[in-house]
Formats: sequence, structure tokens, C-alpha cells
Amino acid sequence: MPADPWLILGAAAIEGASGYPPRLHALLPHPVAWAGWLIGILDRGLNRGPARGSRG
Repeated sequence: MPADPWLILGAAAIEGASGYPPRLHALLPHPVAWAGWLIGILDRGLNRGPARGSRG
């Protein structure tokens, strides 16, 4: 069942107007923070060997 576009738009508008409160972030980090955490884990786990440091 696809998400309702109006619900997504409403949630984005509320977050855009109010920001992501620090107390909420301490309890439940923003989904973008989850993605960054996962990218960091995968980066450290998959990029090994001598060629790791030679790329930008």
C-alpha cells in the first residue's frame, strides 16, 4: 500500500517549519542520521586494503 502523498507533504511541512527537536533526536535520531550511520559502517567494513587511502 503506497503512502498517501498528502500525509508525506504534511509531515515534511511540519518538520520544515519546526525543525527536528533536539530532545526527539536524542530519543530517536532522524532517518537521515540512520542512513549516515549505515554508510559509515559499510564504508569502514568494505573499504579495506592498500587502495583505500589513495582515493579522494
